Amino acid sequence: IAHALVGPGHRHGPTWQATAQRLGARVEATSRTAHMPQPKWRLCCTRCRRTVAQRHQRRLDLNLHRCAWCGVDAGILEWRRNAPVS
Repeated sequence: IAHALVGPGHRHGPTWQATAQRLGARVEATSRTAHMPQPKWRLCCTRCRRTVAQRHQRRLDLNLHRCAWCGVDAGILEWRRNAPVS
């Protein structure tokens, strides 16, 4: 609810924390040792082959993102499936 009230771009910063606290939520981290699953997808640059991002779902509009290292004109991005962890 706090995310909806403060709008996009605030993440878990001071504005979000203050709003969440007013709503009665705990704003401190609840676990420092949580096991997070490996994301299924990597967003890779076709030119330099670097991984730009990793996600559990392919929801980014690739027309709006480019490789930070290659630049707007050169670095085209594509989704690649991460190898399963054994």
